[in-house]
Amino acid sequence: MYVAVATQELGDLKEAIRLYRELTVRFPICSWILPLWRWSLRAGEVAQAEAAFRRLIALAPKEWRGYAGLGDVKLRGGQYAEATQALQKAIKLAPEEKIAHHLLGLAYRDWGARGMPRRN
Repeated sequence: MYVAVATQELGDLKEAIRLYRELTVRFPICSWILPLWRWSLRAGEVAQAEAAFRRLIALAPKEWRGYAGLGDVKLRGGQYAEATQALQKAIKLAPEEKIAHHLLGLAYRDWGARGMPRRN
């Protein structure tokens, strides 16, 4: 883990992601998943980040970060309904976490700008 962190800090994001992927295979229940998805998103590897979030949700369904991350991925992909569902779940699990609220606001804003269905 320390090598992966140092590698990322030195600017080799691709190698850091490879190291974190190796950690997630060797130690699947540990917190290695969180840096992996964050760095995967930074590197533009959205599919990899989505897989990591889904894995985190499967391993720890009461952990808000999995849902917030999945919401972020869906938001970036323009899938606003799915983004809002995931982010609402994150907020329900951890109402004090500001990032989930922020992302949900972005999802509502972007969804509304693109023609969110109106309720009668």
